[in-house]
Amino acid sequence: MKDSFRKFAGLLLLALAGGGIFSSCIKFPKGVKKSAQMADVTYHFDGGGDMTSLFSFQATYTDAAGKTVSERIASLPWALKVAAPLPFDAQLKVAFTARKDAPGKKLYDVGFDGYITYAPPGGGAEEAVLAATRASGNGDVLKLRFVFPDEASAAAASLRVAPLKYDKHFAFTLTVDDSWTGAYSDIWSRIHAKWIDDKANRHLGRARTTGHVPEYPLAMTDGCGNDRRFGFSCAIWPSLGDAANPTRIKDLADTGDGSIYISWEELELLSDFGVSMLFHNVDERVWNKNDPAQIRSGFMEDYLKVQKKLGIRMKILGLPDGNEAYVEAAKQGDLVVFTRNPLNWQTNKICLQRSGSLLGGETYGGNKNPAETENIVPDKLAELAAQEASAEPYWVGLTIHRPYPEHIEMLETIYGLYGKAGKDDLWVASWDEVYEYVALREGARIERTVEGRTATFEVALPASGDFLFRELTFLADGAQDATVEAASENIAGLASAGRDGTLLVNVAFGDRLLKMAEKYTDVYETEGSSEALADARYFVGQLRPALAEPFERRISEVRAPGAGQVTPKGAERYQAQWDGYEFSVGRRIEAGK
Repeated sequence: MKDSFRKFAGLLLLALAGGGIFSSCIKFPKGVKKSAQMADVTYHFDGGGDMTSLFSFQATYTDAAGKTVSERIASLPWALKVAAPLPFDAQLKVAFTARKDAPGKKLYDVGFDGYITYAPPGGGAEEAVLAATRASGNGDVLKLRFVFPDEASAAAASLRVAPLKYDKHFAFTLTVDDSWTGAYSDIWSRIHAKWIDDKANRHLGRARTTGHVPEYPLAMTDGCGNDRRFGFSCAIWPSLGDAANPTRIKDLADTGDGSIYISWEELELLSDFGVSMLFHNVDERVWNKNDPAQIRSGFMEDYLKVQKKLGIRMKILGLPDGNEAYVEAAKQGDLVVFTRNPLNWQTNKICLQRSGSLLGGETYGGNKNPAETENIVPDKLAELAAQEASAEPYWVGLTIHRPYPEHIEMLETIYGLYGKAGKDDLWVASWDEVYEYVALREGARIERTVEGRTATFEVALPASGDFLFRELTFLADGAQDATVEAASENIAGLASAGRDGTLLVNVAFGDRLLKMAEKYTDVYETEGSSEALADARYFVGQLRPALAEPFERRISEVRAPGAGQVTPKGAERYQAQWDGYEFSVGRRIEAGK
């Protein structure tokens, strides 16, 4: 992947630097005084490094007095803060005008995004951050339309959420602790059939030595014949210092040949493909590891760094070192919603089919791991076999530190027994993916309307704006012979297959899948490699046909331009697409919220 060409069209979430470039004269209406009913509202807009060379921007926003104010955006990132009396209707519009004097370059860095954040009255740093990342207001509403052979079938049909994604029988989660680069170079690379180098700790973009490309990716199917790659989690150290070498910081920046720590670039790649990031050790040189309040401050530091670097919200704790102070810190506030906790491995085993909400829950995922040099792999495979045979299987987990060949062999065995090459009844997913699915499942409310041979189901979901995995599997009973289509525009992916009188329907909603299809189609248009083509097709293949068609057309038109090279036509295409475009975002901010 070429860092120098990130032309992510549409809404690409980019890390935003703080601080505004312009100041605004703020006038308060008569009678309004600064008080607890004030909020600091910040408007944000950012884009790729070449955006201001290709476009001029005019920002129009609502100031503290409720008036509309305009000013030119001269450089990016741009942010502007106003102290507003509540309630306050914040509005931001950014108008694009293509420049005629754009410089000629081989590679262009484009893409854009904007949003509004605020600090609630009396709120601290944590509340302000969560206000920006937690979904506000009502959640999504999905609409699915089923057309039946006759009216009686439509009247009798019903819809429910499958207990597990893809209607699998049981679930397994692997975690790589301590920011090991092997999460990328070994585990992720094996799952996605990428180059695995014989040299230890090979990093993204480094020269290959000797090694191999696996013959096949490790996947399950979605129940509709489509591959879904295994997911896993990384427990990371965004801020912790290296005890053996205090001058070196484990902030994932030391990624030279032989460095054992994963890089931010690698974590971004993993996140794109569904790997989730967990809280782990905070910077214990700064924060007292025995004081929950101090640990909580460390959580905030790591949270903010990951949000800035990756644009995602960490929310699950991978308990480090069996430290109970971390467990207590997780219970304070709402940064942590779930904990992987080995202290209670004997009792906290979760049967996902009947678990109810996982909010505030804890599990270790089955039997406690033996030392990694002992029988960890055969013991975990035996545990999986027992759960596969159980009528009420529990959620199985395994935590490793440095990945070894036996861990890759274990994943290959799982693939052969319970994945695509076997019974295909295991859901291999990260902690976040399972947590988020259960939250959506438990909060879903379904209503049906019938008109003749058509039954339309409206699914109201809880707020999930900070979820990475906005996907659900539905079971439509009595609908095996029906056809299903998306009846709401927020449905990005839709696949179905009949089985035993039931129609299994997978739905992906929100804009993330479209972003990934855009991102990796662009990478293929830039690089033209077979590896980039496979990545693009993996995401595009998950879109419903109407949304996939323009990406498929672009893919078919690629004539390999050579690694990292693209003509200025790429930039010209975006200028033509966005000239006269007006980006708009708004937010209602009320007192006490």
